[in-house]
Amino acid sequence: MAAQLGGQPITILREGTQRTTGSEAQRGNIMAAKVVASAVRTTLGPKGMDKMLVNSAGQVTITNDGATILDEMDIKHPAAKMVVEVAKTQDDEVGDGTTTAAILTGELLAKAEDLLDLNVHSTTITAGYALAASKSHEILEGLTSDISGDDEDTLINIAGTALTGKGAESSKDILAPLVVRAVKSIVKKGVDGKDTVDIKDIRIERRVEGEMEDTELVEGLIIDRTRTHQSMPKRVEDARIAILATPIEVRSMEFKSEITLTGVTERRAFIDREEEMIREVVDKVINSGATAVFCKKGVDDLTFMDLKYENISVSTFHSLALESADIIKPHNPSDDFWNNDLPLKAIEKARPKYDAILIDEYQDFYDVWIKLCLALCKKHLYNGRKSENLFLAGDRLQSIYNPKEHTWKSLGVNIQGRSKLLKHSYRSGKSHIELALDFLMSDRTLKNEIEKFYEGRDGIDNEGGLDNEIEFLDGRYDNINTLLHKLMLEFGYKPEEILILTPTTNGANKLFNQFDDFLKSNSIVKKVVDNKIMITTYHSSKGLESKVCILVNVDNFDKNVTVNKKLVYVGITRASERLYIHAFNFENESFARQLKYKEFEETQEKDKKNRSLTDYLPSFISPSSSV
Repeated sequence: MAAQLGGQPITILREGTQRTTGSEAQRGNIMAAKVVASAVRTTLGPKGMDKMLVNSAGQVTITNDGATILDEMDIKHPAAKMVVEVAKTQDDEVGDGTTTAAILTGELLAKAEDLLDLNVHSTTITAGYALAASKSHEILEGLTSDISGDDEDTLINIAGTALTGKGAESSKDILAPLVVRAVKSIVKKGVDGKDTVDIKDIRIERRVEGEMEDTELVEGLIIDRTRTHQSMPKRVEDARIAILATPIEVRSMEFKSEITLTGVTERRAFIDREEEMIREVVDKVINSGATAVFCKKGVDDLTFMDLKYENISVSTFHSLALESADIIKPHNPSDDFWNNDLPLKAIEKARPKYDAILIDEYQDFYDVWIKLCLALCKKHLYNGRKSENLFLAGDRLQSIYNPKEHTWKSLGVNIQGRSKLLKHSYRSGKSHIELALDFLMSDRTLKNEIEKFYEGRDGIDNEGGLDNEIEFLDGRYDNINTLLHKLMLEFGYKPEEILILTPTTNGANKLFNQFDDFLKSNSIVKKVVDNKIMITTYHSSKGLESKVCILVNVDNFDKNVTVNKKLVYVGITRASERLYIHAFNFENESFARQLKYKEFEETQEKDKKNRSLTDYLPSFISPSSSV
């Protein structure tokens, strides 16, 4: 701080501050600039070295880009900061040459220091540099050549030159054409008719996984958000997009408050009103015709338990029964509550409210559960008679939890109505279905179920209808690791196209824990996640489908338990393309041995074509083969 006293300036400085003037200040400034320039000198050129920078937070940056290095450096000296500004200006205006600009600045100042030593005045040096700059512009104008925007080869060479010496240099043959395409895609005509480019129109999205060769140009927007629910489509063509600034959820109160509800009815009314508020917003979105919605604020957790969309309600039986009975779930409810008390109370209070109900995996529903659904169905006139629209979808052979067989009579369903049993629904590989049925029919009881439920093997309609591969895999889990690498890296399967089944959850975790880092990053246990291999149990696999299915530890099942045979049947029918059956030892007495060596009972009936298991397998698999 300076003040004036009696014509003499008074300078007040902070304690510890030094003040220099004249030639000493000039040389100090030049020295600071030269030091900064020398810091990036060794990074220049194709053989330039990278710098490793560690900031105060411990974050490490490795680069040879001059602007980045200077920006990361904690520089306090005013003259040194001007060199940093030179590099930044070069980066903003040109996008390259930042290191060269910093080094030239340092060299020009070094030469100016030599001239100062010869007693050349600083203003004379400045004037000389201004003349040199003007002459340089003239020379550069003579060296330049006009390049057409259609001369893509030259543009790619320029982009490749800019990548030379960078970490991405090894991939410049891939990246340079992408850069040129990206820039050409944002060219606009200016008011003067010239082409202009705003580099801010290009956004770079970085991902830590993958290789540099995986880089791609997306001519549009990338919005890094996930779908609200897994059932929503991954791809929407010719989308009508709605962008919402309002939340699709119940708004929180702006002040702390409490609401007292005196009974179940009031609680239900309160919840219903909240749902209505959400539904009002959803209805407006639906009526707008939007097929893709982006919400700036919160979206209510729309799960299968309470999703209501365009007059379609998706629910679990337990939620449906609790709502119908108008009761609150007790603490630690027993099986008898779910399977007897709750459905009976719900049936007493049930009133028809749905035009139709579809029950998926009906074979594991108890009769009383289906009767509740029947009570909730409205009756409609059909062929002169009124009846409910009740649809049952499932496979009787997958009844793991409910051994009792449903009959139309026991359910009280009018068969002359439109209620249907949707039993003809398979997308599994043809060879897989045949193998699964041969396996089940070796058990007399299960054979009778097939004959009764499907009216024989001809009653099964396979939607896939393709001859698919079945391979047998023995030995340790290392073989599964090798197989997974081959499926993804050689055969090109995506992680989400692979399903792995184990007898227990502990087995699933054990298998996951022995995976290498690559497989762990591409896998998940007991969850359905995009871009992940799903590892789950045979019990939890009903309703799942995958191009590839690996059945693990098939030799671990107790052969004397009928349900276990059904579990293996469920696993075999999950794959549409490739099925792999794993066992630690196929020679021991087990389901695995039966499947590999066709050890089915002689009483097994063949279908009308009298095919054997060998007919179902590809030609390269023999009964004694091992993969």
